[in-house]
Amino acid sequence: MTEAARVDGRRQRPARNRLAVVDAILDLLDEGVSEPTVEQIAERAGVSVRSVFRYFDDLDALAMAAVERQIERTYHLWLPPSADGPLEQRVDALVAQRHRLFEAIAPVRRHALRRLPARAPIRAGLAQAGRTLRAQVADQFRPEIERVAPADRDVLLDALDAAAGWPTWEHLRTTLDRSAARAAEVTRHLLLALLGAPSSS
Repeated sequence: MTEAARVDGRRQRPARNRLAVVDAILDLLDEGVSEPTVEQIAERAGVSVRSVFRYFDDLDALAMAAVERQIERTYHLWLPPSADGPLEQRVDALVAQRHRLFEAIAPVRRHALRRLPARAPIRAGLAQAGRTLRAQVADQFRPEIERVAPADRDVLLDALDAAAGWPTWEHLRTTLDRSAARAAEVTRHLLLALLGAPSSS
């Protein structure tokens, strides 16, 4: 190995280790560790506890980095579902997308909301995510929304957005302790009912 390659390797090591720390907390959260300790994070990342605080000022800073990294890791799940086909097919496509997305982001979202509920970047990020998901609902059911009276369209969109949104999913999963499959089934029933379609399993 040349001297230049060794220097370049030393320069890249901190960035690799920092990423390893962020991925470690994400993996621990995904595995059901709701509040990973610094020791657990360091062990999973293969670094020392001291190194964790070399890369991050505190655990809140690490949580912020985890949220940003989670967005990168789950980007493909935020892509809108197909808006083609008959109504039930479009409902099923949206429900399947929300099932995959919400189950994937749930551990990190819950962790971030416990640690960082008042942080402006978190609030801004959640607001942007909400707008993205609402726009998907509007696109998915545009023909049905446009069939109702103009004065009622925003109300219908609000109802559809609420039925297919994170708060409803989280209520079903945590408050009512329902399975992800049941949450998806309830979401489907709500959407079909709001859109005036008979619900069939």
